[in-house]
Amino acid sequence: MKTKFFALLLLVCWMNGFGQTMETLKLQTQKMYKASVELNMETIMDLTYPKVFDIVDRETLTKAMAGVFDNETMKVTFTNLNPAFTYSDIKEVDGKKFNVIRYNNAMKMTLKGEHDEATIAQMKDGLEGSGKFKRIDYDAASKSFLLEGPAVMIAVADDTTKKEWTFVNYDDEQLFSMIFDEKIKTALGL
Repeated sequence: MKTKFFALLLLVCWMNGFGQTMETLKLQTQKMYKASVELNMETIMDLTYPKVFDIVDRETLTKAMAGVFDNETMKVTFTNLNPAFTYSDIKEVDGKKFNVIRYNNAMKMTLKGEHDEATIAQMKDGLEGSGKFKRIDYDAASKSFLLEGPAVMIAVADDTTKKEWTFVNYDDEQLFSMIFDEKIKTALGL
């Protein structure tokens, strides 16, 4: 009787773990998104796939990201737009679980100092030329660009993450390629 009960308990635990995989991913995604909107660098780094730190150490990456978001030229903040996350099927490749997450991203880039109309037009042309944004509006009163566009994040869970979901921003395809091989990129349809 104890053996049957133990087997049943294991089956229930296994089924709960299996069923929660996507739910756990969604919770981690929300946690990462909230940290990004709040520019909570500590949480962002905690949720970053650890192999990223083999390329650039955590402290250097934290400082670099902080410098991108607030420097002598501009301050960038994410707006809490409805990201409308969509998730691919969870795929397992070489013992790692992956998920491609697509979402709407919105940010406000507030310029510091004075800029003439020609410089603003040049910045807008550069943003449009990047192909990363569906919407680019400039508000002269606040000296801010309002930007919206699609974004992609790759969720990864493996032994290095203790099987918990972590993330790599796919906007930087070069970084992704430094961590993962072409086989994984192909398997994920990227």
